[in-house]
Order: sequence, then C-alpha cells, then structure tokens
Amino acid sequence: MNITNNTNPNETSIDPQPRIICPNGYLYVKGECIKSKEWIMAISIGSTILILFVLIIIITAWILSRKRKTKKRNIYKYMQVDFNNFPLTISKNNLTFENEGRIMQINKAFHDEINVYNPSEIEKTFRIESKSSQYIIECEPRIAILGPHSSITVYFTITLLCTCKEYEAIQLITFDGISEENIEEDDKMITSLYINVIGEESILIDYKEIKFIDIIKNGSNGIVSTGKYNNQNVIIKQLNLKWNSNSYERFINNLKELTKLRSPLLINIIGIVTTPKHECMILEYAEYGNARICYRRGEMQPLLRAKIFEDVCKGLEFLYQNKQIHGNIKPTNMLIVSLNIQSTICCKLGHYWNISQITGLPKLTINEEEMLQSTYYNSPEVLKGNECTIKSDIYSLGMSILEIYQEKMLYPERPFSNAWDAAFEISKGKRPNIPNTLDLSIKSLIQQCWNQEIEQRPQIQEIYQFFISLKEQIIQQQEPIL
Repeated sequence: MNITNNTNPNETSIDPQPRIICPNGYLYVKGECIKSKEWIMAISIGSTILILFVLIIIITAWILSRKRKTKKRNIYKYMQVDFNNFPLTISKNNLTFENEGRIMQINKAFHDEINVYNPSEIEKTFRIESKSSQYIIECEPRIAILGPHSSITVYFTITLLCTCKEYEAIQLITFDGISEENIEEDDKMITSLYINVIGEESILIDYKEIKFIDIIKNGSNGIVSTGKYNNQNVIIKQLNLKWNSNSYERFINNLKELTKLRSPLLINIIGIVTTPKHECMILEYAEYGNARICYRRGEMQPLLRAKIFEDVCKGLEFLYQNKQIHGNIKPTNMLIVSLNIQSTICCKLGHYWNISQITGLPKLTINEEEMLQSTYYNSPEVLKGNECTIKSDIYSLGMSILEIYQEKMLYPERPFSNAWDAAFEISKGKRPNIPNTLDLSIKSLIQQCWNQEIEQRPQIQEIYQFFISLKEQIIQQQEPIL
C-alpha cells in the first residue's frame, strides 16, 4: 500500500509540543523557563538607586530642619546673661562669706548662702560650677530641680588657697526640664556669682597673676624664667617634682619659715605656687645676673670683686646666726644687684634652700655635666655623704673665690672622666690649680678655705675681715699721690 506524502516542503513544520509562556524574570530556553541573571541585576541596581534617592531626600530634609531649628534657637540664645535677666530669682550675686570689707585667712573655711527661686510655670534645673584653682568651694546642693514657684537655699563653704587681686566667679547654670541629656548648649543660661572677698597677704600666689617673659634656663628640673608679678620684675623657678599632698604641706610650711629670714643680703622669696602642674617659686630679680655672668662680661673690677665677697660673707653670717646652712655656695648663686661699689649692697645670696629637704621629695635629677660641676664645689666630707655644715660652706666659698678671681670655671683642663671620678679624687685631697697671677694673700685664703682638715678652715668673720682690708688696700692704691 502506497502512502502519499502531502506535506509541502516549503512549509514550516509545526512543533508537536505547545510553546511555554515564562513568567517575568525567566527566559524560555530549550523547552524550559530559566531564571534571568540580568533581570536580577537590573532589579538590584534599580533598588539601590531608589534607596540612595530616598536617603538623599531624608538627609536634605534633616539639614534644612536643623538650619531652621538653629535659626529659631539663635533668636533666644544665651551664653552669659545679666543677673537681673536670669530666669531664676537669686537673693544675691555677691558672696562675701560674712567678711565684707575684712581680710580672710588663707586655708580657713568660711560660709555663705543664697536663695534660688523659680518664678516660672515649668520645672527648671540648675547646677553650680567652679573650676578655680584660687579656692576650694563646696555647695549644698550643687544640683537641684525646682518646680514652678518653688525655691531652695544653697549653702557655700569656701577655703581660699592663695592671695590674689580678684577671685574668679562661680557659674550658676539653668535650663528647662529635669534632664540635661538632650539640652543644647544654646538653651542653657548662665550667670555669675562673684566671690567678693579680700584674701590675706601670704606666700601662696595665684599663678594666673604671674606673667612669664623670657626663659633663662630650661633643664630637667624645670624652667627658670624672668617675669612680672605685681608690676615688679621677678624670677620664676618652676619645680618639676612628683608632688603629693604631704609634699605640698611640707613645702608651704618650710617656705613660710624661710621667708622669715628677711635680709637685704638674701634674694627675697616673694611667694610660691602650689597649683598642680604650675608649682613654682617666685624670687627677687637681680638686674645683673649672677657673678659668673658678670665676670664673663668683663664687669669684675678689683673693687667690685672684693665688695661681692664682703656682701656674701655678711649674708652667710646672717644665715648662721639664724641657724641656717646655705649648702650650695657657688658663683651662680651669687646674684648681682648693683655694679656700683658705692652701693650699700652689690651682691645677694640666692638658693639658700634645699628643694629636696623642704618638700620631702627625692633629690632632683641633673645631667652628667651639671653633676660634675656641682661636685667641684662640694667639700670632701659632703662628697662622702655627710651633712652640709658651716665648714663645708667655707670650702665652697673658697672654690667660688678661686673661680671669680681667675675668671674661669674650675678645673678647665677637665681632669675627671665623670662626677664619680671627681668625687673620689677630691675626697682624697685633689684641688684645682691656682694661677700664679693671683695675689699671694688671696691664694693663701683659698687654700685655707679648702683645707682637707675641716677645723683648719677659717671662720666666716675672718674671711669677711680679709675682704674689708683688701677693699681698703685697693682704694688706697687707686688714690692719687698729692
């Protein structure tokens, strides 16, 4: 049986299976619906753009809102407001601590009080702030919430820590509500409560009243500067020590005793600062610097040299009469206040105190060169660990006489490798060379002062008389022969 094929070869054959219609996100491939990666990417990119657009709108709206809010707040902005315009009613803004017009003692507690009233219809919070180093202030309460039309009494206890021209005010800060957490600084109102008191004259000084001018020395022990205090020139000696409460108290008490040693022959201790990180001594200013500076400038004429040691001996005699050892005699601690030999005083003694002793703190660290130079002026017995005495001062004075008369520092040939080597050799009897150009009488005095036998060293009165006689000889030699 013949079967006839009626299919036209030019016609496209029909797929026996119907075509599948794929949902969005899928493609028809070989009879199947496959998930489209490109579609996913398109959705992701589109979503990201949409999110960024929304974020931009939100941020822009927030910035505009902040600007409007800030603009509105600035209309009512208060930083420091007058006492009469403060939203709380305060009974007074001058605290006198019941001592109006009277002098208040330093380091003694005094009391005062104020009444604070809230005249508004809303709750208000206030707090009291003081960051002054001039006094310690205690407030009770320091923070309080006042309901509408309510009041409270605030009690103050003040202890003055130093003498100053004007004591810093206390700040009273208030804001609406009971929490400061969401309060902007601009919404807080501040007024001052003035400390209207007069502190007694004392050695305790407010460091803010000291003006620093020039640095003289910057060492490991602290900076030494020139400055101004109470319109007078001063020397400011900062003290880099590891302070504690006991050392502060000891420092203050010992300095009070030292300031009783008032003499025109001593550099005056004007005051001290015990504010943490600002500890220093304020000292009398010597216009011409120390004796070493003077001889290096060529200002040491024979009469002036004799006058300087005349003044030094008188200053030491004053200390000894008051049972005080100097302990650090050298040319850098002889301060020149006049170059005119007709002046009553040309030289004053400085550094007649031992910081380690008056504070109870460990000795200050010094560098190797400073240690070596200090060793030159220490007597053999002190280098062996004994305490300073009048006789050890005499030894140091002899070394100072040599330096000033030869106008160069001791041991210019530098025979020692370090301070320990110097201490060892000096303890055994080594001494500097004395120039042949020095007068024999001066040479003899120096050798007596540094005698290894302590009791063979001269008395301070003998040295004083030596320089009185020397000065008279120089004057006679300078007088013209008629």
